[in-house]
Amino acid sequence: MNNENSHTYKHTSSTYKKIISTFKQLVIEKNFEKLSVAEISSACSISRKTFYQYFRDKNDIVDQIFLNEIILPLKQLRSLSNSLEMPALTIMSWMYEQLYNNRIFYTRI
Repeated sequence: MNNENSHTYKHTSSTYKKIISTFKQLVIEKNFEKLSVAEISSACSISRKTFYQYFRDKNDIVDQIFLNEIILPLKQLRSLSNSLEMPALTIMSWMYEQLYNNRIFYTRI
């Protein structure tokens, strides 16, 4: 499997999604700095080896969340704004709403 397909597989995998959602909840409940890969894996009921099939470390999870929930959707909105003349204020409102809805998570990371 090539890198691009592997990357796509990770994003659609139920394990990938479970790690992301569990990680978000753990960050809200605990101190991000003290959270370990072992704790994340245990909370997901997966092995550390499985964790490392999806992420390099806990910072990689943060990067993936930010990429998939903020950066990529924002790029899509920007491309739509060029073709549909979507006002910049609409895009900024969407971005603010995403950050606000997940503000506890984002402030803790």
